[in-house]
Amino acid sequence: MTVDVEVGGRAFRVSLTRVGTADAPDVVRIVLQPLDDPDAADTRTMHVEPRAHGLTLIDTSDDRVIDAAVLARPHGHWLVQLPGVDLSATIDGRRRRESGGTAASGEQRITAPMPGRVLRLLVAVGDTVAAGQAVVVIEAMKMENALTAEAAGVVREIAVEEGMSVEAGRLLLRIE
Repeated sequence: MTVDVEVGGRAFRVSLTRVGTADAPDVVRIVLQPLDDPDAADTRTMHVEPRAHGLTLIDTSDDRVIDAAVLARPHGHWLVQLPGVDLSATIDGRRRRESGGTAASGEQRITAPMPGRVLRLLVAVGDTVAAGQAVVVIEAMKMENALTAEAAGVVREIAVEEGMSVEAGRLLLRIE
């Protein structure tokens, strides 16, 4: 899963990939990429243990333990409490991309992250797209949101037309 988050006024792209094995199923690779500094990514592999009000993260490289309380707030806002630090984080659902089951099969399903209107289709069926390339622009809450391809591929299906209203979760296009 990849989401863009804002912490303390700074935007980050956070990618989580399950890398666990049968012996340690709750191990994830976390990549924290500041959007304003592409060369400053930090990658950690962590064992994740859910708790009643958060998570315990154990860094696999040095066994450092981090207890984090995570409290959901309205409208995609979260309070994350780490030892000695309280962070207010906002997950930008418009930029959220699931890369679980479809990425392995090579298929990407670009869906509407929230209700809105399709402003522009930037590709056509048969077009080759690059990872990170904008493929469709939707308007939601008076803001334009360019949705991008997570990986390179070929546009196989466009399920909407420009000007069309869409609900959250509606398939917009499919890339293989």
